[in-house]
Amino acid sequence: MAREITYVTFECEGEQYGIPVAGVEVVLEGATITPVPHSLDFIRGVMNHRGTVVPVLDLRRILRIGETDLTKEFVVLIVELSLNKEMVSAGLITDKVYEVLTLSENQIDKRPSIGHRIDGTLIAGIGKGEGGFIILLDLQRALEQAL
Repeated sequence: MAREITYVTFECEGEQYGIPVAGVEVVLEGATITPVPHSLDFIRGVMNHRGTVVPVLDLRRILRIGETDLTKEFVVLIVELSLNKEMVSAGLITDKVYEVLTLSENQIDKRPSIGHRIDGTLIAGIGKGEGGFIILLDLQRALEQAL
């Protein structure tokens, strides 16, 4: 029997992406982001999440596909990432969240042969969902390359 993985799917710059749901704490709409001067270009600021200051990352900048317009509607996924061998929470700016989707291994192409706008090393695979294809991100690798 094929192993199954559950993903949160979302939109960024017109493309549908997915990351494993196990690394997602919560989805927030209408978050207030406070800019932090002189931070890395993909860090748009910080926000208060349950009494903790959390850095907010712009997925477009991490993937090198533009910049999120913070004057328009956006969603923040609070995710758990490893940074310097320590687990930290971070906010990830996306356009909108679609659904939680479970895919079996046979619904995931591990070696996509088609071209993408983003660096192929950041892609963990291409999922075949009912609504089309989903780019499955290796968020940890994307963050490591951005640093």
